[in-house]
Amino acid sequence: MVQLVQADTLLPIVTLRVRNRPALARLRSLPFVSYVEPGRFVDLERDPWQESGCAKSPYSGPTSSTISPGDVLPWNFVRMDIDKAWSKATGVGVLIGLVDTGISNAVAELNMPAFANGVPGRTVTSAWTSGSSGNDNCSHGTRMAGVIAAPRNGQLTVGVAYGASLYSVRVDDDVLLTNVAATRLGIRAASDAGSKIIAMAFDTTMHYSSIADELTWHFNNRDRLFIAAAGTSAPFAPLTSLLAITFPGRLSTVTTVTALNESGQVASNAHRGLKVDFAAFAGQPAPVLHPFFGPGLSAMPIVGSIGGSSNATAVISGIAALILQRNPTYTRSQIRTALIVAASPTGGRGSEAGWGAPNALCAVGAMCRGWVDGPALVEATGNYTFTAQQNASAGPFAYAWTTGETTRSVSREINITYATSEHTMELGVTITDLSDGSQRYDLKHVAVRQPIPDCPTCF
Repeated sequence: MVQLVQADTLLPIVTLRVRNRPALARLRSLPFVSYVEPGRFVDLERDPWQESGCAKSPYSGPTSSTISPGDVLPWNFVRMDIDKAWSKATGVGVLIGLVDTGISNAVAELNMPAFANGVPGRTVTSAWTSGSSGNDNCSHGTRMAGVIAAPRNGQLTVGVAYGASLYSVRVDDDVLLTNVAATRLGIRAASDAGSKIIAMAFDTTMHYSSIADELTWHFNNRDRLFIAAAGTSAPFAPLTSLLAITFPGRLSTVTTVTALNESGQVASNAHRGLKVDFAAFAGQPAPVLHPFFGPGLSAMPIVGSIGGSSNATAVISGIAALILQRNPTYTRSQIRTALIVAASPTGGRGSEAGWGAPNALCAVGAMCRGWVDGPALVEATGNYTFTAQQNASAGPFAYAWTTGETTRSVSREINITYATSEHTMELGVTITDLSDGSQRYDLKHVAVRQPIPDCPTCF
């Protein structure tokens, strides 16, 4: 009735073949069994509101440009300053894990040796825990790989972290999670390979405790940054804004990402909510096989499309790799902090898209924000100090105040004994990063508390 298939060597999980319902019910009742769940679904009926990730249509989205030596530079990269960030980091020395549908053997630039593109030590590994190879029959994993790390070689498109290495694990034939056991082991394979950043754009409306346990173990014991999709629904799905974040995006062990449209709003088919951490502009060109060419026919890679929270997941994973190259000792928490500062310098978190879309140039340490730090309200008499601040810490920096000083901090003596109207003071400073010439300016308005004679308690 019950046959042992496999006993896991890391977690207290066993895979069984159960042949009837009474045996399944007996298993569920055992006091030492926490949960019983399917290892794989066969012929699962598709949720009509979920969107398959296996499209292979040619790209027809917003206008993109080209970058030397001839790659398509996606429009959303420019919106997030990813192309500018490449002056500081391209992901060299970082290994990114991709748990998805594999990589097509026929897309040369996503396979060795073309993938290396002259970057010493850069590799792509095509592993699998489902099927008999890492070859992608769906196209989703291929496009994800392209967004994350396609080489800058003049062919098709360029990836966010085009200097990084990639460890791809094929766990299923679509992003709609059906092979639970293979997905769990795929997460482990990517972590075991040494990937500190692991992209996971598969999803489901269900909850699988075995996958959650796997993520928790690697989260706690290996300091992995798991980046997951918030979920993408079919364009005709009703009330998309009310749809819940899908699994595993809703878990606390993952960093969850949603998609923005050209206007900077959450895309109409992307899930959103308080569990979302970041967003990225999505709907970009990516490598894919031409839809009219299948097995046994001549393969023709083309520039296809990818969008939704899958696209956003790949973009954020690539930016995280740029941060890690610049800061090789960073922990998962420090990478997240860098993303937060780059997305929302003031620390504001929204109810739909989390901290929003990170500016990649800011994320890799460039100065993208400068401000005057000091009191906004001062007494009518006293000495006050104001300091120029910037998000970057490298520099060196130069400071030019509108009042002539060139020091980082300036002092102001206030001595107003009587005033018939409100008094304000303005302090402006230009901050220059001498390493790259970039500049930021801030003007601070300081209110002076109005003195009133013979009324010490008046304000």
